[in-house]
Parts: sequence; C-alpha cells; structure tokens
Amino acid sequence: MAYRAEPDAERASAEEGLEEAPPLSEAAGALLEAGRQFVRDVGELLGLEAQRAFLALTWMAALAVGAGLLGVGTWFLLLAAAYAALVDLGMASGAAFLLLAGLNLLGAILSVAMIRRVSKALLFRATRRALLGELNHAPVKPQDTGT
Repeated sequence: MAYRAEPDAERASAEEGLEEAPPLSEAAGALLEAGRQFVRDVGELLGLEAQRAFLALTWMAALAVGAGLLGVGTWFLLLAAAYAALVDLGMASGAAFLLLAGLNLLGAILSVAMIRRVSKALLFRATRRALLGELNHAPVKPQDTGT
C-alpha cells in the first residue's frame, strides 16, 4: 500500500510555493500601465516608420526628376541625330526641322488623346450612380432576340 500524506500536509506544502496574489486594483493598474506602454511603443514605431517612408519618398521623387531630365535630354539628342541624318540625306534644314517638330506634335496630340480616353476610368460612374440611386432607376433596354 502506497504512503499517502495527510491532506493538511499536502495543502501546506502546495501553499508554500505560492505567493500571495496582488489585490485586484494593483493588477488592473499594472494592466493599464502595460497598455499605455504598448500604445507609446506602437506610436514611436509608427513615427519612426513614417520618417523612414518620407525619406524614401523624397529619394524616389528626386530620382524621378533626375530620370525625367535624363529622358528629355536623350529625346533631344535623338531629335538632333535625326535632324543631322535628314540633312545628310539631302533634306533642307528648315524642312527637316519642321518634319521633326510635326512628328513631335503628333506624338503629343496622340498622348493627350490616350490620356483623355484612359482618364474616364477615374470617374467611378457606376459607383456614383449607385450612390445617387440612379442605378436602380436606369431604364432597361429590350434585348434583340434576332427574330
């Protein structure tokens, strides 16, 4: 038969290892302070990341301006090379200049036309109709059955 300690002896040995729990108000205060510290830490992290993001955005903007300037410079050099080639082929200087200017103008006009066409997607027409209630009141067109 196995030896079994008295119940009071078991309870006494178990209670020796336990510390007395702090009062509920102290535990709530500690929890509140931990929450405040968490909010401070998250706020500090957010501030540091925002600072880093702003620095990265600044670099991106500066590099984009540099790339744009290099692109424009390259375009001018290509136009100069095309002008020189046209003149070498025997075209009059003024005519070569007007031809290249006209081609540039045509490219600009086509670019503006494409921008206008694509920009219509930015209007959110269906969403605006839905928000204004026009979507439900739109007349339904009869479908062509082909008969």
